[in-house]
Amino acid sequence: MATVNGVTFKQNLVSSSKYRIKAPNAMKAKKITIHNTYNDATAQNETDYCKNNNNEVSFHVAVDDREAIQVVPFNRNAWHCGDGANGFGNRNTIGVEICYSKSGGSKYTKSEQNTIKYVAGLCVEQGIIATKDTIKKHQDWSGKYCPHRILAEKRWPAMQQAIIDEYNRIKSSKSHTPASSSKNTYYTENPRKVKTLVQCDLYNSVDFTTKNKTGGTYPVGTIFTITGMAKTKGGTPRLKTKSGYYLTANKKFVKKI
Repeated sequence: MATVNGVTFKQNLVSSSKYRIKAPNAMKAKKITIHNTYNDATAQNETDYCKNNNNEVSFHVAVDDREAIQVVPFNRNAWHCGDGANGFGNRNTIGVEICYSKSGGSKYTKSEQNTIKYVAGLCVEQGIIATKDTIKKHQDWSGKYCPHRILAEKRWPAMQQAIIDEYNRIKSSKSHTPASSSKNTYYTENPRKVKTLVQCDLYNSVDFTTKNKTGGTYPVGTIFTITGMAKTKGGTPRLKTKSGYYLTANKKFVKKI
Protein backbone atom coordinates (compact mmCIF):
# COMPACT_ATOMS: atom_id res chain seq x y z
CA MET A 1 0.00 0.00 0.00
CA ALA A 2 1.40 3.37 -1.04
CA THR A 3 1.85 6.07 1.59
CA VAL A 4 2.78 9.74 1.58
CA ASN A 5 4.45 10.85 4.81
CA GLY A 6 2.75 8.01 6.66
CA VAL A 7 -0.74 8.59 5.20
CA THR A 8 -2.22 5.83 3.05
CA PHE A 9 -2.50 7.09 -0.53
CA LYS A 10 -4.27 5.76 -3.60
CA GLN A 11 -5.67 6.96 -6.89
CA ASN A 12 -9.28 7.02 -8.12
CA LEU A 13 -8.62 9.07 -11.22
CA VAL A 14 -11.15 10.74 -13.46
CA SER A 15 -11.20 9.36 -17.00
CA SER A 16 -9.09 11.30 -19.49
CA SER A 17 -12.26 11.54 -21.59
CA LYS A 18 -13.57 13.96 -18.94
CA TYR A 19 -10.48 16.18 -18.83
CA ARG A 20 -12.31 18.80 -20.93
CA ILE A 21 -14.85 19.09 -18.08
CA LYS A 22 -12.79 18.40 -14.97
CA ALA A 23 -9.16 19.18 -15.79
CA PRO A 24 -8.75 20.87 -19.19
CA ASN A 25 -5.35 22.52 -18.70
CA ALA A 26 -1.82 21.28 -18.15
CA MET A 27 -0.42 22.54 -14.85
CA LYS A 28 2.80 22.80 -12.89
CA ALA A 29 1.56 23.25 -9.33
CA LYS A 30 2.91 26.27 -7.46
CA LYS A 31 0.76 26.21 -4.32
CA ILE A 32 -1.72 24.09 -2.33
CA THR A 33 -5.30 25.14 -1.57
CA ILE A 34 -7.10 23.68 1.46
CA HIS A 35 -10.87 23.08 1.50
CA ASN A 36 -13.53 21.57 3.78
CA THR A 37 -16.04 19.33 2.00
CA TYR A 38 -19.07 20.64 3.95
CA ASN A 39 -20.50 17.10 4.11
CA ASP A 40 -19.80 13.84 5.90
CA ALA A 41 -18.77 11.66 2.95
CA THR A 42 -15.63 9.53 2.88
CA ALA A 43 -12.70 10.32 0.60
CA GLN A 44 -13.76 7.39 -1.59
CA ASN A 45 -17.27 8.77 -1.97
CA GLU A 46 -15.98 12.30 -2.59
CA THR A 47 -13.71 11.16 -5.41
CA ASP A 48 -16.33 8.81 -6.87
CA TYR A 49 -18.81 11.68 -7.07
CA CYS A 50 -16.25 14.04 -8.60
CA LYS A 51 -15.15 11.63 -11.33
CA ASN A 52 -18.63 10.37 -12.23
CA ASN A 53 -20.61 13.60 -12.59
CA ASN A 54 -20.40 16.08 -15.45
CA ASN A 55 -20.14 19.27 -13.40
CA GLU A 56 -17.29 21.69 -14.02
CA VAL A 57 -16.25 21.29 -10.39
CA SER A 58 -13.23 19.24 -9.36
CA PHE A 59 -10.30 18.94 -6.96
CA HIS A 60 -7.14 16.87 -6.78
CA VAL A 61 -7.24 14.96 -3.47
CA ALA A 62 -9.73 14.16 -0.72
CA VAL A 63 -8.41 13.20 2.73
CA ASP A 64 -10.41 11.43 5.42
CA ASP A 65 -9.62 9.65 8.67
CA ARG A 66 -8.17 6.65 6.83
CA GLU A 67 -6.54 7.75 3.59
CA ALA A 68 -5.83 10.33 0.90
CA ILE A 69 -7.34 9.64 -2.53
CA GLN A 70 -6.35 11.43 -5.73
CA VAL A 71 -8.97 12.06 -8.42
CA VAL A 72 -7.27 14.58 -10.77
CA PRO A 73 -3.63 14.20 -11.90
CA PHE A 74 -1.28 16.75 -10.37
CA ASN A 75 -0.15 17.87 -13.82
CA ARG A 76 -3.72 18.94 -14.71
CA ASN A 77 -5.66 21.86 -13.26
CA ALA A 78 -8.92 21.43 -11.34
CA TRP A 79 -11.91 23.73 -10.79
CA HIS A 80 -11.87 24.24 -7.03
CA CYS A 81 -11.08 27.87 -6.24
CA GLY A 82 -13.93 29.82 -7.80
CA ASP A 83 -11.59 32.44 -9.28
CA GLY A 84 -12.43 31.88 -12.93
CA ALA A 85 -11.09 30.04 -15.94
CA ASN A 86 -7.74 31.81 -15.74
CA GLY A 87 -7.60 32.47 -11.99
CA PHE A 88 -4.33 31.68 -10.26
CA GLY A 89 -5.98 29.33 -7.78
CA ASN A 90 -7.77 27.25 -10.39
CA ARG A 91 -4.82 27.16 -12.77
CA ASN A 92 -1.82 26.82 -10.46
CA THR A 93 -2.79 25.15 -7.18
CA ILE A 94 -3.52 21.62 -6.01
CA GLY A 95 -6.93 21.39 -4.34
CA VAL A 96 -7.11 19.26 -1.17
CA GLU A 97 -10.51 18.53 0.42
CA ILE A 98 -10.73 17.63 4.12
CA CYS A 99 -13.63 15.21 4.71
CA TYR A 100 -16.27 15.00 7.48
CA SER A 101 -16.28 18.76 8.07
CA LYS A 102 -20.07 19.16 8.32
CA SER A 103 -20.52 17.27 11.60
CA GLY A 104 -16.96 17.43 12.89
CA GLY A 105 -16.06 15.04 15.68
CA SER A 106 -13.27 12.50 15.92
CA LYS A 107 -13.39 11.48 12.25
CA TYR A 108 -12.94 15.08 11.17
CA THR A 109 -10.13 15.64 13.66
CA LYS A 110 -8.28 12.62 12.28
CA SER A 111 -8.96 13.77 8.71
CA GLU A 112 -7.39 17.13 9.51
CA GLN A 113 -4.38 15.47 11.14
CA ASN A 114 -3.93 13.28 8.06
CA THR A 115 -4.20 16.36 5.84
CA ILE A 116 -1.39 18.10 7.70
CA LYS A 117 0.89 15.10 7.17
CA TYR A 118 -0.22 14.45 3.61
CA VAL A 119 0.04 18.04 2.37
CA ALA A 120 3.51 18.42 3.90
CA GLY A 121 4.61 15.25 2.11
CA LEU A 122 2.93 16.37 -1.11
CA CYS A 123 4.86 19.65 -0.99
CA VAL A 124 8.11 17.70 -0.80
CA GLU A 125 7.08 15.50 -3.74
CA GLN A 126 5.98 18.47 -5.86
CA GLY A 127 8.95 20.68 -5.04
CA ILE A 128 6.72 23.28 -3.36
CA ILE A 129 8.34 25.03 -0.39
CA ALA A 130 5.65 25.17 2.30
CA THR A 131 5.21 28.78 3.46
CA LYS A 132 2.32 31.08 4.32
CA ASP A 133 2.39 32.14 0.68
CA THR A 134 2.13 28.62 -0.76
CA ILE A 135 -0.31 27.00 1.70
CA LYS A 136 -3.57 28.76 0.92
CA LYS A 137 -7.26 28.44 1.78
CA HIS A 138 -10.16 28.54 -0.68
CA GLN A 139 -11.23 31.89 0.77
CA ASP A 140 -7.98 33.48 -0.41
CA TRP A 141 -8.94 33.06 -4.06
CA SER A 142 -12.64 33.89 -4.25
CA GLY A 143 -13.80 34.98 -0.81
CA LYS A 144 -15.84 31.82 -0.23
CA TYR A 145 -16.12 30.87 3.44
CA CYS A 146 -14.01 27.74 3.05
CA PRO A 147 -12.55 25.76 4.76
CA HIS A 148 -15.70 26.55 6.76
CA ARG A 149 -15.00 24.58 9.96
CA ILE A 150 -11.40 25.75 10.27
CA LEU A 151 -12.49 29.36 9.71
CA ALA A 152 -15.44 29.12 12.12
CA GLU A 153 -13.12 27.79 14.81
CA LYS A 154 -10.56 30.52 13.98
CA ARG A 155 -7.84 27.94 13.43
CA TRP A 156 -6.57 28.74 9.95
CA PRO A 157 -3.26 30.29 11.10
CA ALA A 158 -2.63 27.23 13.29
CA MET A 159 -3.55 24.80 10.49
CA GLN A 160 -1.34 26.59 8.01
CA GLN A 161 1.57 26.66 10.46
CA ALA A 162 1.13 22.97 11.30
CA ILE A 163 1.59 22.08 7.63
CA ILE A 164 4.66 24.32 7.38
CA ASP A 165 6.15 22.82 10.55
CA GLU A 166 5.58 19.27 9.31
CA TYR A 167 7.16 20.13 5.96
CA ASN A 168 10.19 21.58 7.74
CA ARG A 169 10.42 18.46 9.91
CA ILE A 170 10.52 16.25 6.82
CA LYS A 171 13.13 18.40 5.10
CA SER A 172 15.24 18.57 8.25
CA SER A 173 15.22 14.80 8.68
CA LYS A 174 16.25 14.35 5.05
CA SER A 175 19.06 16.90 5.37
CA HIS A 176 20.50 14.99 8.32
CA THR A 177 20.72 11.70 6.45
CA PRO A 178 24.36 10.48 6.54
CA ALA A 179 26.28 11.49 3.45
CA SER A 180 27.09 7.90 2.54
CA SER A 181 23.40 7.08 2.11
CA SER A 182 22.72 10.12 -0.06
CA LYS A 183 24.99 8.99 -2.90
CA ASN A 184 23.27 8.04 -6.12
CA THR A 185 23.20 4.31 -6.74
CA TYR A 186 21.47 2.72 -9.70
CA TYR A 187 20.16 -0.64 -10.78
CA THR A 188 22.56 -1.96 -13.39
CA GLU A 189 20.71 -5.22 -14.04
CA ASN A 190 17.04 -5.55 -14.90
CA PRO A 191 15.08 -5.61 -11.61
CA ARG A 192 12.00 -6.96 -13.50
CA LYS A 193 9.51 -5.09 -11.33
CA VAL A 194 9.88 -1.91 -9.27
CA LYS A 195 7.79 0.32 -7.02
CA THR A 196 8.21 4.09 -6.94
CA LEU A 197 9.44 5.59 -3.66
CA VAL A 198 8.69 9.16 -4.78
CA GLN A 199 6.55 10.68 -7.52
CA CYS A 200 8.17 9.75 -10.83
CA ASP A 201 7.86 10.75 -14.48
CA LEU A 202 8.12 8.59 -17.60
CA TYR A 203 10.12 9.75 -20.62
CA ASN A 204 10.18 8.77 -24.29
CA SER A 205 13.99 8.91 -24.30
CA VAL A 206 16.87 8.06 -21.97
CA ASP A 207 17.56 11.80 -21.93
CA PHE A 208 15.35 13.05 -19.10
CA THR A 209 14.52 16.50 -20.43
CA THR A 210 11.23 18.36 -20.14
CA LYS A 211 10.37 17.88 -23.82
CA ASN A 212 10.82 14.11 -23.45
CA LYS A 213 8.58 13.88 -20.36
CA THR A 214 5.58 12.53 -22.27
CA GLY A 215 4.72 9.32 -20.42
CA GLY A 216 2.90 10.86 -17.48
CA THR A 217 3.56 11.45 -13.79
CA TYR A 218 2.99 8.65 -11.27
CA PRO A 219 2.61 8.76 -7.48
CA VAL A 220 4.51 7.03 -4.72
CA GLY A 221 3.78 3.29 -4.71
CA THR A 222 3.20 2.86 -8.46
CA ILE A 223 4.43 -0.53 -9.70
CA PHE A 224 6.13 -0.88 -13.09
CA THR A 225 7.14 -3.96 -15.05
CA ILE A 226 10.64 -3.48 -16.45
CA THR A 227 11.44 -5.09 -19.80
CA GLY A 228 14.98 -3.85 -20.34
CA MET A 229 17.82 -1.50 -19.49
CA ALA A 230 19.42 1.42 -21.32
CA LYS A 231 22.03 4.07 -20.63
CA THR A 232 22.50 7.74 -21.38
CA LYS A 233 25.55 8.90 -23.31
CA GLY A 234 27.08 9.66 -19.93
CA GLY A 235 26.47 6.11 -18.74
CA THR A 236 23.54 6.71 -16.36
CA PRO A 237 21.29 3.60 -16.29
CA ARG A 238 17.60 3.85 -17.19
CA LEU A 239 14.78 1.34 -16.82
CA LYS A 240 12.64 0.56 -19.86
CA THR A 241 9.04 -0.06 -18.83
CA LYS A 242 6.52 -2.39 -20.42
CA SER A 243 4.85 0.62 -22.05
CA GLY A 244 8.11 1.51 -23.81
CA TYR A 245 8.77 4.63 -21.74
CA TYR A 246 11.88 5.14 -19.62
CA LEU A 247 11.97 5.39 -15.83
CA THR A 248 14.76 6.35 -13.44
CA ALA A 249 16.98 3.51 -12.22
CA ASN A 250 18.04 5.47 -9.13
CA LYS A 251 17.58 3.30 -6.02
CA LYS A 252 16.56 6.38 -4.02
CA PHE A 253 13.50 6.72 -6.25
CA VAL A 254 12.50 3.16 -7.17
CA LYS A 255 12.72 -0.16 -5.33
CA LYS A 256 12.87 -3.70 -6.68
CA ILE A 257 9.92 -5.84 -5.56
